[in-house]
Amino acid sequence: MAFVLPVLPGKETVDVDQIERFKGEERDEFSAWHRSHGVTRHAIWHQKTPQGTIAIVLLEADDLESALRGPATSQEPFDRRFRDWVKGVHGVDLANDPPADVVQLLDWRLIPAG
Repeated sequence: MAFVLPVLPGKETVDVDQIERFKGEERDEFSAWHRSHGVTRHAIWHQKTPQGTIAIVLLEADDLESALRGPATSQEPFDRRFRDWVKGVHGVDLANDPPADVVQLLDWRLIPAG
């Protein structure tokens, strides 16, 4: 699943700094968090647009519904911090806002001949 989230004005650096902590000092905890929710891939990009910066998020999991619901409802300390980060940087309350309404229109892949 891919979706976009706005990056609130002035929060771009806060977002990048937290993602750097996920890749560095919080790497083990972040990896354990992914495993606990069944997430097998999580990628994030920033794109500057005329309306401001957006975060493009890609999540892969065998059970996407569970992978999205877990962080939104878990009371584990990392999940609560994750929700606070998302709300503070993106303005989205994972615990109370409806999940992203994403409809896939195309998933085209080139299959090599042979």
